[in-house]
Amino acid sequence: MGAKHNNIFNGRFNVVKMKNITLKNQTMEITSTLELLLLHAYNETTESQKEFLALELAKDPSLQEDMMEMIRAKRMLNAKMKSPSPTSVRIIMEHSYKTEHLQEI
Repeated sequence: MGAKHNNIFNGRFNVVKMKNITLKNQTMEITSTLELLLLHAYNETTESQKEFLALELAKDPSLQEDMMEMIRAKRMLNAKMKSPSPTSVRIIMEHSYKTEHLQEI
């Protein structure tokens, strides 16, 4: 990552704080641009949120850059994801076995 991307959470993400918008007769509340970008990066936005984000991205090049940074961060996190250690799995399985009877109550 370049020097200009050292801190992607630099405050500009909250520019759409608690804004009600209406698209195609549907009203939705956007709480923050960060939240919307994160939802979009993980394909969890509704159609109206996608439409709103597309409009915002079309008119704001810095938001486009932020979106790309969010996607790069997601890819980097996914690449660094590790499986739990065998010890962690054993501890969880032992606890599950010990508390299995509680699930029946």
